Amino acid sequence: MFRYIGLIVCNLLLLTACASQQQHVMLGQQSFESGRYAQALGQLMPAAEKGNAEAQYAIGYMFYYGLGTQQNAAAGMAWIDRAAAAQYAPAINALKMMRQH
Repeated sequence: MFRYIGLIVCNLLLLTACASQQQHVMLGQQSFESGRYAQALGQLMPAAEKGNAEAQYAIGYMFYYGLGTQQNAAAGMAWIDRAAAAQYAPAINALKMMRQH
């Protein structure tokens, strides 16, 4: 009985963490689209650090092009590489294009 309650509690905590992560990503996307890049960077970073490939790609893009932060192509490629490793298609395509240039 206690084992099932423990599983339910763990699943609820996991769902809450995922919802929070998605909220960070959504807020970050809105800020990015509005041109508030520094704010987007701060909103996306927690999700990126926790492994969200979409956020990792966005963070990498901002570092690579210097949007909301100092331009750092190496850091940008590292973040985009993380997203590509998670099989995030836009990141995979971006790495191919970056390596061609």
